[in-house]
Amino acid sequence: MDTTGLPDYIGFMKQLILILTLLMTPTLALLAARGSSAPTAKLTVSCAVCNAGDTITVSGSGFAKRSSVAITLSGPIGGTSYAQTDAKGRFSIGYALGASYPAGQYDISASSAGAYASIGFEIQ
Repeated sequence: MDTTGLPDYIGFMKQLILILTLLMTPTLALLAARGSSAPTAKLTVSCAVCNAGDTITVSGSGFAKRSSVAITLSGPIGGTSYAQTDAKGRFSIGYALGASYPAGQYDISASSAGAYASIGFEIQ
């Protein structure tokens, strides 16, 4: 087996790896920075402990601009409502809790175009 060209090949491969590393590092840094600046969907509810018969305010941010958001209540009683986000991807709606809603733990979730957030609250 002739290995006379092996040192040249190894030297070439080292240079190629160095060049590729120098070319790819800025691209990978830009992609990482771009991915980290994506908004994160957040959801808030106006009370942590609510009363049956109250109207609560559900607010969200970090959703797609001017999009429809499905807002789902789950717990002893459930249901789905819809809201429209503004130019900044935010929404706020009033959600009427019926007077007959049983006490217990509930969750509200919001989803739209791949964004999702949820929060829990209690009805006493």
